[in-house]
Amino acid sequence: MSLTQGDHVGYRRYVFTFAHADPEGHQPWRKDGRPAWDVRYVPASQAVMDGSGDPVANAGAKAHLRIQFQADMHYADGSKSLKGSVTDAAPDLVFGGDFENQVNWFYGAEKERPFRVSYVGAGRVAVDIVR
Repeated sequence: MSLTQGDHVGYRRYVFTFAHADPEGHQPWRKDGRPAWDVRYVPASQAVMDGSGDPVANAGAKAHLRIQFQADMHYADGSKSLKGSVTDAAPDLVFGGDFENQVNWFYGAEKERPFRVSYVGAGRVAVDIVR
């Protein structure tokens, strides 16, 4: 999996890319690379790190957009499928963890803003958030 961010007129786009195979022959959870997702605003009490339950780093925000995927972040040998530096790719997005094929990210904002989620092909899911 990899993450990129891009600014456009009126909105910010995050693209999550899920690979169905890598050059070493690993096979993530879904072979077509298209994960199921659930994206919605949640109360601060649900903006927590998987496992520990600690608040995510953007817990001071007033609105918490949880971006959740049903996908595997690890290959069969246990190595992570997350590629690159997430912090550099999207510094305003917080990784909430992954557990049992559930991957969580959190976007914190001053208020709830409209958003759109779409599958854009080749294992890529785009989340557009109005700025």
